[in-house]
Amino acid sequence: MQQHSFRSTTQNDSLSSSSRLMRLFTSVVGCMTCSNNAAQWALHALMQWLPLLGALMMVSSCSQEVEPGRDPVPYELQPSNTLYDAEIHFFDSLASKASVRAGRVEWFPSEQQTLLDSGVYAEFYSASGRIAVRLWSDSAKVENATSNMWAFGRVRVVSDSTGARLLTRSLRWDNLRRRLSTNDEVRIERPGEIVEGGYGFESDEFLKHYTIFHVRGSIQP
Repeated sequence: MQQHSFRSTTQNDSLSSSSRLMRLFTSVVGCMTCSNNAAQWALHALMQWLPLLGALMMVSSCSQEVEPGRDPVPYELQPSNTLYDAEIHFFDSLASKASVRAGRVEWFPSEQQTLLDSGVYAEFYSASGRIAVRLWSDSAKVENATSNMWAFGRVRVVSDSTGARLLTRSLRWDNLRRRLSTNDEVRIERPGEIVEGGYGFESDEFLKHYTIFHVRGSIQP
């Protein structure tokens, strides 16, 4: 509000000063028919005001051309829809396979993807419709054509059926193959074993059968 008020005041002052200068210019033209002394005095006064008039015109022009807060992102790259506290469902043959909730959801038709942030929570369902796996992350991206999803940030996956828990920084969900994978460092915790310091991971959607490609070590509690 302060910036807006300052800009409005500057424009009003510019218009007021410009009006005074125009009146002065009119007086000079009118004085051309008067005595030589009066005309010289008016012309001298006008010459003193000309630099100020130029500066005021520049300020007025800049105030109109520069609009603080304008989004520089091209229109075609902006989201077509933005929802808050939204939920997305993924279906296969009319059966719900997964659902995702996020604080903010943005659709980008030009890029054929959906971005989710402000906290993401996903549930993956078994054939019977029960929750099999839960996922938490800071943000996520969904490919609209394939429903593949990438989770980013503090990613945590918990399997309700096996009790296993996965911790990593990024995770990909392959919707067609029903597989979870990542190239980042992973930590797996399951009843009776903790595998930490591994890189590269792939698993089924329920964390029952998984592979860690570069294992650094395991701990038996």
